[in-house]
Amino acid sequence: MNLTEAERDLTAFFAQQLNRTIDSDIFRGQIPAGQNGIAVRIDSVIDSDRMEPVTCNVQLLAKYPDRDDGLNFVGMIPRIIPVWNVLLEHITVKSLFFRGSAAMYDDTDGGAVKTFVSVNLVAVLTA
Repeated sequence: MNLTEAERDLTAFFAQQLNRTIDSDIFRGQIPAGQNGIAVRIDSVIDSDRMEPVTCNVQLLAKYPDRDDGLNFVGMIPRIIPVWNVLLEHITVKSLFFRGSAAMYDDTDGGAVKTFVSVNLVAVLTA
């Protein structure tokens, strides 16, 4: 499976579900320096003895200048997850579910305090 295509498909899926624009306020892999928004990233593949389905750890990482925006993001995710059998452009999401709970924390970014949110998911994907 091409994980780059899978990550692009997952980014497009979350962009649609969250009413975001790719490369404007939702990004594949990481949030560009100096910008706010959401990153969709495949962090790792969980070991398996078969080629498919592929089970991946997926992270949604959000960065906002206002804590309320982070809190609202946390509230939106349970409206989307869990997911079963969704056909995307290059992959099928057999399942997508939470791995633990969302974590919200403050940190500095370019000298300004920002609110970060990390949502960890598990995705079972086929090509």
